[in-house]
Amino acid sequence: MVIDAHQHFWKVGHSFGPRFEGGSVLNRDFLPAHIKPVRDSCGVQRTVAVQAAGSVDETRWLLQLAKKSAYIAGVVGWVDLTSPDVGRTLDALMTDSRLRGVSHAVEAEADPDWLVREDVVRGLRDVSRRGLTYDLLVRPRHLKHVVALADRVPDLRMVVDHLAKPSHESATIEQWSADLAAVARVPSVYCKLSGIIAEAPAGRWKPADFKPLVETAVELFGHDRVMFGRDWPACLSAGTYIDAYEVLVQALRPISPEVFAKIFGRNAQNFYGLTDMEYFISPQH
Repeated sequence: MVIDAHQHFWKVGHSFGPRFEGGSVLNRDFLPAHIKPVRDSCGVQRTVAVQAAGSVDETRWLLQLAKKSAYIAGVVGWVDLTSPDVGRTLDALMTDSRLRGVSHAVEAEADPDWLVREDVVRGLRDVSRRGLTYDLLVRPRHLKHVVALADRVPDLRMVVDHLAKPSHESATIEQWSADLAAVARVPSVYCKLSGIIAEAPAGRWKPADFKPLVETAVELFGHDRVMFGRDWPACLSAGTYIDAYEVLVQALRPISPEVFAKIFGRNAQNFYGLTDMEYFISPQH
């Protein structure tokens, strides 16, 4: 089974929905029904829905959406990690077993050390104690804190989203690679090969641009700790749903059926604890 490990849904008009400028391609509803035709063409059967707005109400809405759509295998929601009541909030949300983890837009925080603040670490200990995962929505400048966080919350399973959104400039790639290497040495941390084209300027990229980044991540984390994610609909700002899929496939070639099965499904299942799934290898790969 092919699993997209990183996808968003939203409905324009919800009080907790993300906000975009009127002319943005992202300023409309994006729901499971809207993606079905094109995901079927890529052979994607299931997905992990990840929060986009940073709201507990949004998390509840995603869980309700998952109840109505078998396509959504799990939800990565949001809670206020700095709240003294974070454990109680998590317990209430976990009455729905589809909640598989939490995330927070660390990249948007003004405090560069937010990830290792004492109140945040305390909240992540509550996440870890409940067996939930943590999606690291970070930039390269935050990677230095991931190892420290892993030392302080050793049982927390984490995944770096979107390769930490590295720049394509050679001067910064070297530092990103070194920092990512340190993170990769922590065995409980995975990496999503996701959001690749979303960070590229629309119409000004080619598939070969992304191969060095993907190859670096795979070399550092190995075939057992990287996973495919498209970051739809954010990817639409730079290309199509199919572009986001094909760019990654091309960057990984040559790829064996066994490795394909891991990166495009099994690793996401293992990391998020997704159950009751049968796997097959798509004939086209």
